[in-house]
Amino acid sequence: MSFFSIIIPTYNRAHLVSKAIESVIAQTFADWELLVVDDGSKDNTKEVVDKFLGDSRIQYVYQENAKESAARNNGISRSKGQFICLLDSDDYYLDHHLQTLYDRIAQENFQVGVYHTLATRVYTDKPEKKQIITPLEGKHAVYKIWKNEILIHSAAIHRDITLKHQFRVDIFAGEDTEFFFRVALEYPVFTIEVYTVIYVIHDSNSEKFYQSKPFYYESRLRYLFVLAENNEFRKIFPSRFFESRIADMYRWKAYAHHREKERVKALGSLFQSVKSDGSYLLKLQTYKDAAIFLIK
Repeated sequence: MSFFSIIIPTYNRAHLVSKAIESVIAQTFADWELLVVDDGSKDNTKEVVDKFLGDSRIQYVYQENAKESAARNNGISRSKGQFICLLDSDDYYLDHHLQTLYDRIAQENFQVGVYHTLATRVYTDKPEKKQIITPLEGKHAVYKIWKNEILIHSAAIHRDITLKHQFRVDIFAGEDTEFFFRVALEYPVFTIEVYTVIYVIHDSNSEKFYQSKPFYYESRLRYLFVLAENNEFRKIFPSRFFESRIADMYRWKAYAHHREKERVKALGSLFQSVKSDGSYLLKLQTYKDAAIFLIK
């Protein structure tokens, strides 16, 4: 049994996945297994991954297209490591990533929990941006995750946790945060302020591509509704917190429909924004938005 199991879900990224795999192979900590879960790719992903299968620690798993969460769950169910790491196929580790995680895990006497390092966002069109942690003494771990974010690529999750918690397959935007929220209600979260992961933002990256589309905001709304339905989360956040966030998301969805020239849907989303948070009726911007959707 390996200490770490790394899961790389991938879909049509034959041109990118090699760098992710190579970054695992280059780790100074060598006790790992890697499962590349091909989520129904139509390109030559299999041929690219096949080149690495001479390393007995690496496996290729194919599944029919079912989205990233299903691929992660599939890889986790097949893995054997004590701790699970998740790496997207367009990102990569620095060579000390696993060693940094292991050292902290050992320091905490191998306690069941989530351990995460920090990431650097690298862009094609602007300077890189390092993740910054804001101290929030006395705040619940769930609230800290909301404010500081755990990037999925930087985390190691104890196997016992994954036997109880899986990634929701009905959410594709925010599914990782929702997962960590659930986990943080029961298990400790350890932050390691060392930069060990490179998060690449490019034209086909979800952070850059999907946010212009109405279906992205539909998924974000599902994510927020799931959080709002959990009474444990409501106890942690300020009153009306989720209603306000949902209202914001409907407004952004309205602008996404506007960009698609879907006037009726844009106005409908704006109405839902006001319905979610009545204070929007008192905001001048709401009426400016309505005028834009009606006139343009």
